[in-house]
Amino acid sequence: MEEQLASERALVADTQEILRRSKAKEQEMQDQLEQLMSELEDADNNYDKLMDGYAESQRTVERMKADLGIGAQLVEKLQQEKAILLEEIEEISRENANAPSEEQLQKMHELSFLHE
Repeated sequence: MEEQLASERALVADTQEILRRSKAKEQEMQDQLEQLMSELEDADNNYDKLMDGYAESQRTVERMKADLGIGAQLVEKLQQEKAILLEEIEEISRENANAPSEEQLQKMHELSFLHE
């Protein structure tokens, strides 16, 4: 009977030791879970920030594309105006080449006085 009682006590002691280890392991796993949850929350927050930054950069790119399009239109318009102005300058130059010079006008004026 004493042997059986000693055996049962040893079994209870083993069971208590297993329970103690199990609780320690459970606490360790709970601590790890809390740490992982905290890291996951941080990663989620970082992801949200990155996505906000990405969305803002996309909006910036779209604005820049629109500005670039406007700039291209302005450059094209300026080139057209430049071509028109160059044509006008050439026309004025041709007219000036055909027009009498100041000196020629003076002589013509003098001649017209002489004939009067």
